[in-house]
Amino acid sequence: MRHKLLQIWWAFTRLGLTSFGGPTAHVGYFHHEFVTRRGWLSNDDFAQDNALCQLVPGPASSQLGMLIGARQAGVWGAIVAWIGFTTPSAIIMLLVMQGSRWLDSQTGLIHGLLLGAACVVTHAVWSMARTFCRTRPQQLIAGVTLGLLLISNNPWVQLGCLVGAAVCGAIIHQQQPLLTSAQNSVITRTQGTILLVCFAGLVLISTFFTHPLSILFQSGALVFGGGHVVLPLIQQRLVASGAMQSTQILSGYATAQLLPGPLFAIGAYVGGVAGGYSWVQGILGIIAIFLPGLLLIMGIMPWWHQIQQQVWVQRALRGVQAAVVGVLAATLWDPIMTHTLTDIVSIAIWGIGTALLIQFKWPAWVITGLCACIGLFFMHT
Repeated sequence: MRHKLLQIWWAFTRLGLTSFGGPTAHVGYFHHEFVTRRGWLSNDDFAQDNALCQLVPGPASSQLGMLIGARQAGVWGAIVAWIGFTTPSAIIMLLVMQGSRWLDSQTGLIHGLLLGAACVVTHAVWSMARTFCRTRPQQLIAGVTLGLLLISNNPWVQLGCLVGAAVCGAIIHQQQPLLTSAQNSVITRTQGTILLVCFAGLVLISTFFTHPLSILFQSGALVFGGGHVVLPLIQQRLVASGAMQSTQILSGYATAQLLPGPLFAIGAYVGGVAGGYSWVQGILGIIAIFLPGLLLIMGIMPWWHQIQQQVWVQRALRGVQAAVVGVLAATLWDPIMTHTLTDIVSIAIWGIGTALLIQFKWPAWVITGLCACIGLFFMHT
């Protein structure tokens, strides 16, 4: 068991140091490492685990890593996989958090980082719209969500849009059930029930608090669509509570684009800055944002082969995925574009950077790095 945990830790730490490109690219890295190279999973089992992670809230690529670890060594394997994959980027974000007071004085660099974030989020909206808004009903759900959030962008409106989209999706969408996986769960139903009860209880308790850690936990529990969507969930509430400024959150988000590993590592930065530049609260922040995803994915695991056969569940989640596009588009407009595209030069840089991402497939971290350098050396104010 100890030897297997060491193998899991080493494999995921190496990936945490080298996996650039965001959650979609992470899936490719995981497939090469654990299906092709190590043979820990078959192609079919990998596809089914990936499908589960795409259908439930949480950081999809990190949850896929947790499932792969769990297949090898149970819950401890999942935890070790998460530690290995997340630690490199979390440490860097904590170091960035310590230097963020210096960063606040570098207006040109901040503006460049925000331009990089504008390019990346624009690309994310475009890519997700192509994937999740192919039909007229999906486009309507995304458009209505965008309109409602432009009128009133607060967490309850966001949650209401997601719930409404789930109901609409269950009614109007048509989808065939996914293939079932032949692989047995290493988590028992009793263990799964305990984990799901813990998840539901913590989500309920967190709604009674406005502490930054509770906001991070709720964000981790409500994210559909990957790390980009965590931005609108944390930005509005943290700014409204006075815990952080919009520019601080956007700077941390843009910096996270430069790093390998999960974008959810921003939890370390947000928790630390909101806690008075505290390393302890930074560590608690990254635990808070990832914990709901771990509890949920491990809790669902014993029932996944039955859940995936429920067509209405898949229809509902298609509606949620369309609404997520609207949520992200609303965030692209405010606060990203309203804070960033303030002159013709900024608009030109945003347009070129977005084109390089969409048309020429440049990595997001390269675009963000170039925008940061342009801001640092040519945009002093």
